[in-house]
Amino acid sequence: MSLAASCAYPKGYFDHFSALSDENLEIYRNDVRDMLRSVTGSDEGGSTANVEASRPPLPLSQKVLQKVLQSIFESISHSQSTNCLPEETALHALSALAKPLNHQALEWDHLGGHNLETALKCLSFAHESVLSSFDHSTDARTFLPVIRTLNIAIASLSPMLSKVGVVLLESSDEKKLQISQLLRSAISLTLTSIEQLPELPSTPHDRDHHLEARGAMRGPGGEDHVACVALMRLCSDSEQLSRMIAEESRPFLPRMCEMYQRLKMLELERGGHLLNIQGTTPKSRRILLEAICRIEAITQGGATAILQQILTSAIESIVSQKGKSLDSVVLLTLCEATFDVSAFPANIVASLFHAEGGNEELCQLVLVNACCQGYAHPSSLSTSDDSIVQVS
Repeated sequence: MSLAASCAYPKGYFDHFSALSDENLEIYRNDVRDMLRSVTGSDEGGSTANVEASRPPLPLSQKVLQKVLQSIFESISHSQSTNCLPEETALHALSALAKPLNHQALEWDHLGGHNLETALKCLSFAHESVLSSFDHSTDARTFLPVIRTLNIAIASLSPMLSKVGVVLLESSDEKKLQISQLLRSAISLTLTSIEQLPELPSTPHDRDHHLEARGAMRGPGGEDHVACVALMRLCSDSEQLSRMIAEESRPFLPRMCEMYQRLKMLELERGGHLLNIQGTTPKSRRILLEAICRIEAITQGGATAILQQILTSAIESIVSQKGKSLDSVVLLTLCEATFDVSAFPANIVASLFHAEGGNEELCQLVLVNACCQGYAHPSSLSTSDDSIVQVS
């Protein structure tokens, strides 16, 4: 834990969000994560979601895990008691423990149950502190690293929440309330993060590396907006967790739809200029759309009309390019609209290709013609065009 604490971002590190990340520091932080996984019984790589394929931790490793978790809990609870943000290094260490914790959730024994309860308390206290700070801060980006890491932690620990949530929902009212409040706080944090923290800095100093800027709200593997990823992991990790999240999301559904439409509007306003960005990248926006679709499918919470409007708008965007030559702007419009359609459930997408007449049939013809044009003139588009960079 001393090593974990020593890999904190130095003071002033985030004064310039568009500066490139310190590669040596990030390598050191990854080394610390690897070490934490090893000593707690999970030195395997791969996704944290692949729980069944990982080896169960040894009894000694479980005891080490207990000690590490206790240290993390003491750090986070102290921050909460002093009305401070949790230490980013504590959250970084917690997210590194995702694999052993996810595996322990498969078999709830005495020691494993204690570790899982401690992890839940860490997440609950951290979310309470961060959400409270959002309410009082004039500039949310001043605590970007904490929010980014907490979103990564909740995404990584979604398999644990899936298993533990089922157990707690069948126990006392106090335990039910605990998991309900945590899931509601996690949803609130993801939405607030998307609203207030753009995925990429607005003025990157280097076009070729701006995805690696310090102020990017992206995961260490270059993933999309970490809050969008966290929300999608919560919505899709398992059928049980999907239903729990869907129920807790009911009050947030109108806010999610409004947020999606705002992100789409920002995207249309900037056109193909991805490198002068507000909001999220198109891919992250579609991850949010997938989450909304999944929640609405489970709850029928009143978003169907808005989702139909979004789908119709995407189809109309494709149809509007009928008869146009395939330049970079047309290609951008077609690709983004097609990707938007693909974010909807498979049965809805499939129905478009069985439709006869109307915009649905025209949509198919425009896409087929565009593909034929693209194959006929594969090198006619400049790869230096911002629109082509965004499509790529």
